[in-house]
Amino acid sequence: LRWRRPARAGAGLVAGVGPLPLAAALQRCASARLADARQKALSRRTSSGGVTVTTAVPEGGAGRELTTLSTDAALLIVGGSGHGQLASALLGSVTSYVLHHAACPVMVVPGGPASQGSGRVIVGVDGSPSSQGAFAWALEAAERLDWPLVALHAWMMANIQVHLPDSEPRVRQTFEKAIGDWLADEVARAMDGHADTDVTQLMPYGPVAGALLNEAGPEDLLVLGSRGQGGFKRLLLGSVASQCAAHARGSVVVVRQSTA
Repeated sequence: LRWRRPARAGAGLVAGVGPLPLAAALQRCASARLADARQKALSRRTSSGGVTVTTAVPEGGAGRELTTLSTDAALLIVGGSGHGQLASALLGSVTSYVLHHAACPVMVVPGGPASQGSGRVIVGVDGSPSSQGAFAWALEAAERLDWPLVALHAWMMANIQVHLPDSEPRVRQTFEKAIGDWLADEVARAMDGHADTDVTQLMPYGPVAGALLNEAGPEDLLVLGSRGQGGFKRLLLGSVASQCAAHARGSVVVVRQSTA
């Protein structure tokens, strides 16, 4: 939650009365809402383990305050706005801001009833350093939650920089086998030392974001790497990570290359 003091000089002043306690009232209101949200969250917990909750109501923009706190955090969790429209991308939002600037991995939780069941940890694999960092994060999460791990790599003939007749079945089969061999090697390298953890490999044919969104259900945790290229162009055009964060049915964790 955030609150601001009046920005205009003299705002909140009444002749003969002095400063109105507007800032203090706003802070009390924000603190009350935060305490209520904390109590509701604790009442919904299904596990019996203890958890320590510390609350804070700083003055300032929510995105910047959360980004500052993220320097000492293992995971920053925010709610999805549910807009997913061009206006949201242009104007920015707290979620968009922390996705591009947080110093730790960011989890985006969609609106609606919280998931109570167990699912899978699905990680997107493309061989980049950010993808490798996301795989390590997903592997640890799967082992901690005792959930199945799924490594997914979406591919298309159009992404291959060679002019070949993709309508020829033999050509597609050749590339599909090569990609399967590459994915198996990538997974084996990432799973080194984790022989007891089962991982399923998927290679859907089609656009990456669409394949990830189709595979990840409301109960699943989707983990993605991001190269972290911020700025107006990336926000306007979108990326696989931002598309999934905006439209996924379940929770999404974005692990930027600098935070892996």
